[in-house]
Amino acid sequence: MIELHGYEILIEKFLSHQISADQFEREYTTTFLNGTEPFRDDVFLLLDWLFAEVDAYTDLPLLPGDDPSDHLNEIQLRKSATEALQKLRALK
Repeated sequence: MIELHGYEILIEKFLSHQISADQFEREYTTTFLNGTEPFRDDVFLLLDWLFAEVDAYTDLPLLPGDDPSDHLNEIQLRKSATEALQKLRALK
């Protein structure tokens, strides 16, 4: 089980390049899907939004027919993580 502070630490590790985007994707996904921590609705919605952003991340080139708006690269994921971290801190 991970508390809200644990999410902040995970995001900070990613933003400070202590972990890669791929590792962040794995750890955030595992943490979010296995979490049982009861959060306020506003906190959960923010964590859920970041989960969707993480889910859209790919380091693979887009294939013909892929919609670029459905995928995030590492730079876009970092931007989303930065936004989420700022909002999490504001919600405290």
